[in-house]
Amino acid sequence: MNGCNDRSTCGNRGDATFIVFAIFLVFSLLFAALGFFARDIISFVVIKGDYFKKEKVLREVSAQVIALIARDNKPDSDSKFDDMWGRISLLETENLKISVRDASSLINPNFAFENLLVTMNVFAPGTNYAKFHELRTVTGPVTGFSSSFGETFSEEALEKFLSPWSYCNVNLANETMVFRYYAQRTGKKVEDQPFFAAFREKRRNNVFISEKSLATMLGQDYIDVFPVLFAKPQYNINYIDEKILANILHQTSRDYTLKLPEDLAEQLVVQRSSGALTANDLVSLIKPKFKGTILEHYFGAVTWFWEIRVKQNSLELVTIAARVPVDPQTAGANNKEFFRIVKEEFNR
Repeated sequence: MNGCNDRSTCGNRGDATFIVFAIFLVFSLLFAALGFFARDIISFVVIKGDYFKKEKVLREVSAQVIALIARDNKPDSDSKFDDMWGRISLLETENLKISVRDASSLINPNFAFENLLVTMNVFAPGTNYAKFHELRTVTGPVTGFSSSFGETFSEEALEKFLSPWSYCNVNLANETMVFRYYAQRTGKKVEDQPFFAAFREKRRNNVFISEKSLATMLGQDYIDVFPVLFAKPQYNINYIDEKILANILHQTSRDYTLKLPEDLAEQLVVQRSSGALTANDLVSLIKPKFKGTILEHYFGAVTWFWEIRVKQNSLELVTIAARVPVDPQTAGANNKEFFRIVKEEFNR
């Protein structure tokens, strides 16, 4: 008859069996966990790999759009009549959609005059120009309105009228913000620099600053602030919002005694709806005078920043492409405008 007469020996055998079972159980659970973990890793890698492939596709399409913009057959005039629009539409598929808009013919509140911001009624309830100006002098020019300015602007203004993506024609800019950007870029105390006195003298005498005179005033510092500070026309007459256009014309007619027709904004909108306008067209369309006035600094026919949105299913790429103008100090046959990506953001 088999049995265990020695309790100690019998107990040890039972303990050993339990230990073996426990070890087996632990390893079983461990391998099961590793299996699930490995499966999750593989799934993650596959998903991320697929995501990166989709990102690559959107980047390639966005690059093609920028190339089409750069190859525009009418470099002196950007408008809805350009050939690029037809070519861009050919890049679209059932699941891939593209939208492109002029981002620089909106108001850039980083530099804008008080009158334009106030008459456009861009501020949210509870805020005003004084509060905003105090804030922007502290932050300096920014591209992230929501993070820097909070709920300063109304939703309508952010959607329709405002954009951080533009260069700043110094003749159209708040003086404090011009100096703020200069100090931010050069690291110098602007009051101690020749640019400070020269700029104020021009303003005091109502003399408009040209590209060459701006370069002369800035001297060696020009390379640090160009092209964000420049003296080329800021808004594209072919794309500028009609309300912004009307407000600018009304203010300049009053402040510079230009005696512009009351319906000039409507006239220009009608003209641009039937064909692309060039800077030369504005000379004959804006009466009594365009050349040599502040209007020549406001309106041209070139778009400086484009917002390109490429969306495939739930993934969207937003790209801001900037046209970099030729430096007037080095202008020549070998120097040409080119495009640079200044922002790239994926949304899901």
